[in-house]
Amino acid sequence: MGLVESFAQFGTDWWYVVAPIAFAGLVAAALVRASALPAGESGVLLRFANGAGRVTGWPDWAAATFLVAFGAMLIAFSGFFWDVAWHVSIGRDEFLLSPPHVHLLLATTGLGIAGALGVHVATRTDAPVGWQVRRWRVPFGCAGLLAMGVLAISGYWVDEFWHAIYGLDVTMWSPPHMLMIGSVMFAPIATWLVLAEAGRRPVSGGTAVPLPATTSAAGTPSWRVLQHRVMAGLSAGAVLVGLSAVQFEYDLAVSVWPQAAQVVLIALAASVGLLLTRVVLGRGGALAAVGVFVVLRVVMAVVTAGVWSLEVARFPLYLAGAIAVEIAFLVTRGRSWTTRAYVAGGAVGTAGLAGEWLWMQLWGYHPWGAGLWPEALLGTVAAVAIAPIGVAIGRVLAHRSVAINGRVAGAGALVALLAIAPTLVRDTADVSARVTSSVVSTDAAGRSLVDVTVEVTPVDAAVDADRFEVFQWQGGERTIRPLVPTGEPGAYRIEEPAPVGGERKTMVLLASGSQLGAVPIYLPADPEIGASEIAFEPVREADMVPQTDLFLREALEGAPTWPGYIAGVVIAVAIGGTIAALAAGVVGLDRRRAGSTPPPGRRDAVDAGTEARESELV
Repeated sequence: MGLVESFAQFGTDWWYVVAPIAFAGLVAAALVRASALPAGESGVLLRFANGAGRVTGWPDWAAATFLVAFGAMLIAFSGFFWDVAWHVSIGRDEFLLSPPHVHLLLATTGLGIAGALGVHVATRTDAPVGWQVRRWRVPFGCAGLLAMGVLAISGYWVDEFWHAIYGLDVTMWSPPHMLMIGSVMFAPIATWLVLAEAGRRPVSGGTAVPLPATTSAAGTPSWRVLQHRVMAGLSAGAVLVGLSAVQFEYDLAVSVWPQAAQVVLIALAASVGLLLTRVVLGRGGALAAVGVFVVLRVVMAVVTAGVWSLEVARFPLYLAGAIAVEIAFLVTRGRSWTTRAYVAGGAVGTAGLAGEWLWMQLWGYHPWGAGLWPEALLGTVAAVAIAPIGVAIGRVLAHRSVAINGRVAGAGALVALLAIAPTLVRDTADVSARVTSSVVSTDAAGRSLVDVTVEVTPVDAAVDADRFEVFQWQGGERTIRPLVPTGEPGAYRIEEPAPVGGERKTMVLLASGSQLGAVPIYLPADPEIGASEIAFEPVREADMVPQTDLFLREALEGAPTWPGYIAGVVIAVAIGGTIAALAAGVVGLDRRRAGSTPPPGRRDAVDAGTEARESELV
């Protein structure tokens, strides 16, 4: 259905789309008015960039790129949380152009526009940056943003192709969705690369690290120093938010993948994000990144629950990892950067993950238990392996030599991929269950309140399980009722009755390592996809089926497998291309910095005394 029908049903929600667009328009108009360029002799884009440069003190191309990209990331941040929580609480979209989808479309388009705008302004102003591609000047960070925007937008077309063959789905980890998420999650790093190429250096340890050669640190107005600190802090927090995006189904307790994958994903995000921010910002940088990350996630949780009345995500904390990184950098001061990377990565993979284990006991929907061992050790391997990449990127963003051998970084990326691969293996739980559901009362909505007892065979199938619960989602709410032992072998029950009926899907879920299974309790009819009702029965005896059979009822039966394989390869290549574009920008900036003839207005090389002083900060 179209935009008109969507607006008729979700009219009030559209204000959350209109408001940021209106605000962005006002900001753009103000910056155009602030431009020093004559209105009749330059286009509106150059005037916008010039106004942004005058306000921020940055080169015009960088100021315009950063402001547009940062605005797009904020919209992507809210739209992503809104869309996933919408599917979890409500179900499928009835409209392609729903408010959350329009949010995401604006955001992904905005990232591509930001990259194109940077290229346009850099070319028109003949800025000595990036690569020369025919007549175009392509700043290093803009190349990454362009690739991310193009690939993320292409994900919408791939999504339509996927749905046409395999049916509708609401899983975040479907290949087309991962194309969009995987393309955009690195945008904060690309945006930070824009500032690094522009000569913007961070403010660390309370001391202004030298800014561009045209302005001395001592002569920089205090408000400009504050501006750089704020931008650096926001960028650091945004890096952690972006790297954590693929964990969001775990945050909402709806993932149909083994829980060990969550451990590895947290380890990877922490190792790259915390080491990168620690290197760029100096002492306390990892803690600052965590602080901004927590503020952003708390704000989004308040908006999700209080404004949209959707499910609240319970996110990783990263605090223990940040403390571990700060200590690791202090005790390895004076050692090689490769050594420091491995020690800090090891700290993340041990003390950092131990802290997350405790945090999950206090806050997580699914506390980490003994069943995660020994697969959880793959998180330690991944954190150590990927650590040199975080340090290498951080060094370049901080205007220092990369200091990490490329083969070390490449081998680390390969080991990290090999570490997460075993955690993505899924098998159907070889378990049969007898589910006894007793109606004890009814609630105000007329739904039956049901007490559920589950007996499993073999009797030890749920011992130390990662997840064993009565799970309900969509139809307006997502609820979890953990199944606890009754004292009889293989027998479990919920401690609080579950409301069954209406449009909510209710099932028993078991996840133990790679063994994932489910038994339905009640699933409503879904005429739109031709799915019949799975009626409520007081007693149901059945073998467990794959969880995806119940989570993804919309999937078309008998669909060919070869389009999926082709799409998977294309998506992997596309995400790899995005990462390659970003990596090429990092390498390009490092080589430019180390060159013997740096562009005017840049301090690409630092003398030994400056390097020594900087080492005291990191």
